[in-house]
Amino acid sequence: MFPFSEEQERRITQTQRLVCYALTNYADKVISVARRGEFDRSILDDVGEFKNKLPLYKLAKLHLIFLENLNLPPSYYKDIIDNCTEEAYRLIDFWKTEFGFPADEDIDFSLYEDECGHFDESHLEIPFGGTTDDLLVQGYNYDEVLLCQATMTYNTKVLREQIEKGTNPNVWITAQYNFSEAQQNKDGYNALEICTDLIDICTEQHYPNFWTCRGKHAFRIHIDALYDLMEGAAYAHLRTIFRKMIAGEEYKLLF
Repeated sequence: MFPFSEEQERRITQTQRLVCYALTNYADKVISVARRGEFDRSILDDVGEFKNKLPLYKLAKLHLIFLENLNLPPSYYKDIIDNCTEEAYRLIDFWKTEFGFPADEDIDFSLYEDECGHFDESHLEIPFGGTTDDLLVQGYNYDEVLLCQATMTYNTKVLREQIEKGTNPNVWITAQYNFSEAQQNKDGYNALEICTDLIDICTEQHYPNFWTCRGKHAFRIHIDALYDLMEGAAYAHLRTIFRKMIAGEEYKLLF
């Protein structure tokens, strides 16, 4: 019923504040608002934007996954990354100790494929310049094509299958050239480079929108920032997996 009462208005405002503070990884403000309890507690179970449930407390873990897999220059770590990582850990500890939530549990990215994937699976022939059959005629390996396509769409079932096979993620693929020419020219799409490109896009949006905007500026954040955070964390994790595969190191899949 409209208009809202003063109490309802306050609760709505505090709920919006809490979501914005969680998206900006602003530990002091999240803790302050959450302790007062004047917010819609349903967001603790689901922020309400994705196909599957995403509890508010999991945003801290998403920040942590993203932050710990960025591999940025040292100056970033001193000025931004170290501080933001510390705040993510503070929030994880807060949600665990004061609310009893399993905030330190791993994210299962397979639940959020629709939100993670950057490309539409039905239109993959456009970026590659041809169909899968066209690529095979040009001498590309079928598994390597599948891995690259799955990276673009974040198809976790195919990603897991190809990663467990040990399929090479560092291969350039395009119907414009045959296999040898594409590797020589470093042209087309490459699963490892796709991750880096998408991480860079999300990072450019993250710095102004997540980790350096505080106070009143936090309330200008659009809910699309939630999708950026999920996609950025997902591709940061995947790039780390690919790098460990190439280096022959052990890894843990979060899907």
